[in-house]
Amino acid sequence: MYLSTLGEIRTTCRQMVLDENRGHADDLFISDFLWAMFINAGIDAFCRGIKGIVDSSTAAACSATVTAGQPVVALHESILGVRDITLDSTGRELQRKSYNEMKSGVLAHDYGSRSSGVNWRKSTGTPGIYIPDMDTSKKIRLYPIPTADDSIWMTVERLPLTVLVNDSDVVDINRQDRMALVHYALHMAYRKDDTEIYNPHKSDSEGLLFDGMVKDARTEKARLTRASRSGGAAYGGIRF
Repeated sequence: MYLSTLGEIRTTCRQMVLDENRGHADDLFISDFLWAMFINAGIDAFCRGIKGIVDSSTAAACSATVTAGQPVVALHESILGVRDITLDSTGRELQRKSYNEMKSGVLAHDYGSRSSGVNWRKSTGTPGIYIPDMDTSKKIRLYPIPTADDSIWMTVERLPLTVLVNDSDVVDINRQDRMALVHYALHMAYRKDDTEIYNPHKSDSEGLLFDGMVKDARTEKARLTRASRSGGAAYGGIRF
């Protein structure tokens, strides 16, 4: 079993509870809805723990519309961070700057850096710089303000795009990491004190197993990210 779907993960969780309790455990107080809630919470915790799934191909998350006269671009709610942005009309990658760098008046251009001496908040033209929002990863600001409608394509770090609801819903996490979701769901289930399987010690053990898998996945993601910068592939939400 590859633990590809919500149904497969939930079945595995239940079987592990029965195995742990020699087939006599009663998990009827843990409904399908609760198991799904625990599993979805595990996906969220896993993705946050590895700083997001790296994605450069899913249009819903990686593409955004640029509107003439509007410097702020809203990003998909799943995005935790942006690695790079390309303006579709020029095919050029936008430079990343902070608000402090913009306020300092030193902007990078094709031939180096210089003091701009302009009000960067009002300048218009073809965007060459983006500024991440200081409080949220859900929007960016373009400089200069675009004078034409356009679009951008990004490499992002994100959470799964949808919540698992149906048994056939597929998990947006690499196969080797999916057992972490079982550990997290069991960690939550063993904490439910109105069931026969209530076991804080076992809950803590499952939580530690989950944390260990997150740490390993984060290490592997960092290794693959380094490799991708020299031509390899980065960790992503590829399903196997």
